[in-house]
Amino acid sequence: MPRPFRIISCALLLLLAAALAGCAATPDERMWVDAKINGAPARLFIDTGSATAMLMRDEAKKFGLAITDRPGLGISDPVSLEFWNSTSTTRLVIDQVPPYIKLDMDGVIGWAQLRGKILRFDANARRITPLDQLPPEVAGWTKLRVRPNPQIMTLEVPSASGLPGLIYVDTGNPGGIGLSPAHWQTWRAAHLGEPATLRIFFTPSARRLTSPQTNPVSPGTVVAEEMWAQEYALGPLTITETPIGESDPATAAFGGPRHLATLGMAALRRLDFIYDGRNNYVYLHPLDIPPALYSHNRLGAVFTPADATHDYLVARVEPGGPADRAGVRNGDQLTSINGHTHLNWLIHPDAGLLNFEWPWASAIHLHVQRDGEELQIGLFLENILGPDGF
Repeated sequence: MPRPFRIISCALLLLLAAALAGCAATPDERMWVDAKINGAPARLFIDTGSATAMLMRDEAKKFGLAITDRPGLGISDPVSLEFWNSTSTTRLVIDQVPPYIKLDMDGVIGWAQLRGKILRFDANARRITPLDQLPPEVAGWTKLRVRPNPQIMTLEVPSASGLPGLIYVDTGNPGGIGLSPAHWQTWRAAHLGEPATLRIFFTPSARRLTSPQTNPVSPGTVVAEEMWAQEYALGPLTITETPIGESDPATAAFGGPRHLATLGMAALRRLDFIYDGRNNYVYLHPLDIPPALYSHNRLGAVFTPADATHDYLVARVEPGGPADRAGVRNGDQLTSINGHTHLNWLIHPDAGLLNFEWPWASAIHLHVQRDGEELQIGLFLENILGPDGF
C-alpha cells in the first residue's frame, strides 16, 4: 500500500484539496479521460495538481465503495482503476464539497497515476495522449527537470542560489500563471494602472488555512486579483498572452520560498508540453497561435458575506474596473441584481460565489444599500482581461 494512504500528511491534505480550486464553474477547461472504477464507467479528469486519484463522497457511494474516514478526508477500500488501456489496483481519496458547489464529475485522476509515463499535453484540445517514445522535435525545446517524488507535478528551474525554483503544473486549475505571494507583489507593483479584475472561487484548502477572523462565514471561499501578462519569464521559459495572479492558498502554503509559480490550463494553452516520466523531464515549446478567449469576472467586483450574523453580501471592488467607474464602493450591501432578490447567502449559499463571467450579458442593474440609502446602479460588463482587441 502506498505510504500516502497509511499516513495522510497535512501537506497532502492541502494539495488534494487544491485539486478542486475553481473547478466548479469550468467543466470545459478539464482534460477528461475514459475511465472505469471496478468496471463501471467513471467521469474523471486528469489533475496534475492532485496528489492522487480522488472521488467525491456522493459519487463514491454511487460506486458502492466502502470508505474509511480519516481526519479531513476518507479513503476507499482497494478498487480497480482503468484508463488508457491500463488497469491498476489502488485506494481512492474521498472528499466532500458543500452542496451549493455543483460538480459535473465523479472525481479526478491525480499525479500518482501519471508518473513514469510519456505524455503529450494538449490544453487547447483538452487532451493528454500517452506516447511510446519522445518525438524528435523536442530536441530543440526548453527542457526542465521534473522532481521525481513530489505530491504534484513539479518542475525545477535553475537559479543563481544553487537551489532550483519550483513550478507546479496544475491541470485542474483553469487559470493562467499563479505566482507565489512574493513574486505576485513584485509583478503587481510593476504594473500599476493596468486592467485588473477579481475572481471568487471555492477551494477546500481554504477551509483549513483561514481563521474565523479572516474567513468567518465562507470557509473555502477565496477572492483574488487577476490581470493579463503580455509575457512572463520563468527561468528559460517565457509564456506570452496569459492571465496572471496570485497562487491559491493551498499552493502558497505548500510551496514555501522556492515556489515561483503554478501553471494552470490557460497558461498551458500557450505551450506545447511533453512529459518524459521515464527520465523525469518535461519539454516545453511556446505555441505561435492567437490566445484563446479567457472567461473572467467582467464586473470587476464580487460580493461576499460580511460576517456570520448578517444575511446580506457586501461589495469588494477592483479600482478602475467597470463597477468602480459606475459608482459601486467597497462595503456596499447588495440587495438585487437585475431584479433578482434571492441573495440571502444563509438560504442561498451560492449567491456568495457569483463571478460575473456571464458572456451572454452586456449590462446589469444593481440595487445596493450604502449608509442606509438605497442606490440603483446600472453598468456595462466589459472584457477586462485579454490582449488588445478582445
